[in-house]
Formats: sequence, structure tokens, C-alpha cells
Amino acid sequence: HFSSHRTSSADSASIDDKNVVGHSGEVAAGVIFDIDSNILEQLRFIKNRPISGIRKLIAAATIPEEAVDPNILSYIDKMAGDSDEDAAIIDIEKTFLYCSRTLNPKTLTRDRGGLIAGVIKGRKQYLEKSHLFLISSDGEGRARFIYWLNAGKRVLKNVLSKS
Repeated sequence: HFSSHRTSSADSASIDDKNVVGHSGEVAAGVIFDIDSNILEQLRFIKNRPISGIRKLIAAATIPEEAVDPNILSYIDKMAGDSDEDAAIIDIEKTFLYCSRTLNPKTLTRDRGGLIAGVIKGRKQYLEKSHLFLISSDGEGRARFIYWLNAGKRVLKNVLSKS
């Protein structure tokens, strides 16, 4: 669910605080998946049209269906008519993937958050985009999409759900 200071998916009193977490901007978009040089090259190719590209990669079974939650893709479609125009995959120089010792090896996210904000700081081509994806990796063939909503909204995620 997505909410902002003006709208909410549910009354705040009805949200189960023990099992629902809120993220202001950055969230793991799906499950960790295996990545190789072929998949990496295809991801580089779709970096400026990530929504349609991710859907094509899922349809071709290049990446697993769970790599990006379909609810996130649907939300982007709803918020941005031509979703590819308002979205991008962040290109990390040389590797394309974000690999760092600051990543939690179990989740491939940074526990304290702020990963995407730190990476795009000063990179003008990403500051205007409302929907950004970063691909984090452990450098050992595992990767995960990290999604950043740069539209003043909060992402609410039920931690009891499968994804």
C-alpha cells in the first residue's frame, strides 16, 4: 500500500504496527534472484525504460516473476501514465550493480536505508525521476531490485505476507 501525509490506505488506528512496516522511499522490490552476465547485459539495455523492460524480462523468464512485486509495477502504471518516462534503473559506474560491504548479506539491502539517496546525490539525470530502481548484489551471483519512490509517499508493507 502507498500513502502520503494527505492520503492513507487505511485509518492509522487500524494498521497492525507489529506486522506492518512503513518505508519512506526505499524498499526491497522483490525477492533475491540469481544474476549472470547475460541477465546483467539485458538489464543494462532496459535501464532507461525499466517498467516495460522488467515486464519483458519476467515474461521471457529471464528474471523470476517475484524479482519485482507486480503491485509496485501496477502502482507505477497508475501514478505515471507512461511509466517508463518517469522511471529509471540507476547505472553504477563500471559494474552496473551496487556491491558494497555496507549491504546486509542476507537481504542485499542496507539496514539503515538511504542507499539510493546516497547513490543519486548530485546525479542530475535521476533527481527528476519519481520511480528509481537500484540493483544491489553480493558479487557472487545474487541480486535484488531496490525501489525508491521519490513522490512524497510512504510504502506500507505487511511483513506477514509471502514477499
